[in-house]
Amino acid sequence: MGCVPVTEPKKLSLFDILRNAPAERKTETFKNVMTEITMAQRWPQNAVLELLPLCNLKCKMCYVRRDPEEAARLGGVISGREWCSIADQCFDLGVLNFTLTGGECMLHPDFFDIYNHIYDHTPFITLMTNAGLITEEHIALFRRRTPYRVVITVYGSSRETYQNLCGNASAYDRVMQSLKMLRENSIPFYIQMTVVKENVNDVPQVMQLANEMGVQFQYMDSLTCYDNATPETQHNESADHALVIEKLGKPTRSEEQIQESRRQIEKTIARRRAKLIPPRSGIPCNAARNTLVINWRGFMQPCTVLDAYQANVRRESLRTAWLEMVSWADSLTVLPECYTCIHITKCVSCMAQHYNDTHEFGKPSPRLCWKMKHPEEAARLEAEFAARETELLND
Repeated sequence: MGCVPVTEPKKLSLFDILRNAPAERKTETFKNVMTEITMAQRWPQNAVLELLPLCNLKCKMCYVRRDPEEAARLGGVISGREWCSIADQCFDLGVLNFTLTGGECMLHPDFFDIYNHIYDHTPFITLMTNAGLITEEHIALFRRRTPYRVVITVYGSSRETYQNLCGNASAYDRVMQSLKMLRENSIPFYIQMTVVKENVNDVPQVMQLANEMGVQFQYMDSLTCYDNATPETQHNESADHALVIEKLGKPTRSEEQIQESRRQIEKTIARRRAKLIPPRSGIPCNAARNTLVINWRGFMQPCTVLDAYQANVRRESLRTAWLEMVSWADSLTVLPECYTCIHITKCVSCMAQHYNDTHEFGKPSPRLCWKMKHPEEAARLEAEFAARETELLND
């Protein structure tokens, strides 16, 4: 009897994937597929332009903001004309999505020129802003040339919180007015919140504000610390995670859901330990895979909070800088200890944040490691896992 040849299953085309997707998920499916393709091909689909380090707020935990005098000593703000030239090089590389940030990006004297130049080529522009400087002129522009989205960081629910955390009580009123204008003019936006000790009690009110406006709410409670982090920055680092969850009022999962989720995680970790599967080389997120950042001084880096690799695109080809950064990023082995840690879902897994604490790739940060924060409970859970490990492998 002749042998039947073994053939590989046919890989679905992008067309097939989109055709088979439910109507309500086609846009999301397309986005996910494009992300997968561009990350695999190291195609820079996304560019983040940090237009300047100046800001109308003085948030205690900010790692970007500079006073005008300090910014001038470090080279000054890049002109709108040069930012447009940098954007053109991004287009030549195939960039489709742009994010404009700062500082406060709307403080750039050539903001309108930069925005319009990019929009002439692509409407996929995300604006990261504190919404304290949005004017009728901005609204008129966004109505004519609507951004993909506006991401607004709301720091609190009162003038008092804004004064205490951001040094500007009146900014609260401006932010509330800006949110109203964006909503009335159907400009897409969502609200995010950086949670620290000074504003953790405001979380329910800010979340309620987002719900009332019918927009998405996100939060972050693990801050980035750089060499320029002050003792005050360290003090204002993350509020206790349990307190944040309590303030968010998230619905409690059933015991069955908790146990099933835990079991799936344990099975994955058991297989990794048994086979000694190494973590994948390279940065595990989008950074330097399909995303690049140009900081306010004109240096390309993998993401806004990772400056371990930088290339000056004002002096060398942006294409060359991208290829060299990709090669560097793909050579990294990131946090192998975390890869087989049973507590991996409880921790901050961002490689950049760990590196900024330890200045060493592959070494987890004691500040961010859940085991260091809850050693007794971690030891108990580890022992329970070890007792079931063989059973999990045979399951």
